[in-house]
Amino acid sequence: MEASFRRYGFLQIKEYGRQFVEYKQLVVNFANALAMTLENQWQQECLRTANIELEKHRNNLEELVEEQTGELRKLSIAVGRAFGSVIITDKNGKIEYVNQAFCKMTGFNHAEVIGKNPQLINSGKHPKQFFQELWETILSGHRWEGEICNKKKTGNYSGSLKVSRLFWMKMGKFLISLGFQWI
Repeated sequence: MEASFRRYGFLQIKEYGRQFVEYKQLVVNFANALAMTLENQWQQECLRTANIELEKHRNNLEELVEEQTGELRKLSIAVGRAFGSVIITDKNGKIEYVNQAFCKMTGFNHAEVIGKNPQLINSGKHPKQFFQELWETILSGHRWEGEICNKKKTGNYSGSLKVSRLFWMKMGKFLISLGFQWI
């Protein structure tokens, strides 16, 4: 009987041990599920906070864009209506924009000059070196001022035009030169 009691006691202890392992696994699984739930809640709260911050920044950026767009509209109107001609070129010298004064002064319309080189209005009165120095000055980031004799579409000379503050402005990946010309 003592042997059977021992055996029964050992079996009982063994059964308790097995149950303990099962309960331990249940507790571990519960703790992991709880941790995942808490982590998900924390992540969701972080996402909510980030979304609120992003919304604030988006609103600020929209306001800035709206403000800058208004300023650009004003500048565009001013440049478009300026009495002096304005030529905007890319870094390769291709014309991207001319204002109405340029068209009036040269006789060319917008469509005839966009994508062309300003040599289109070259009178031939300046040596090649003159324009090489002009472009070297501009491309090196310095301002160039001087007088250029250009020709009109008809071939007649438009007289000496003073070019003032010809310079490059960095705008994204493009370089733009502005030339203001007065008779």
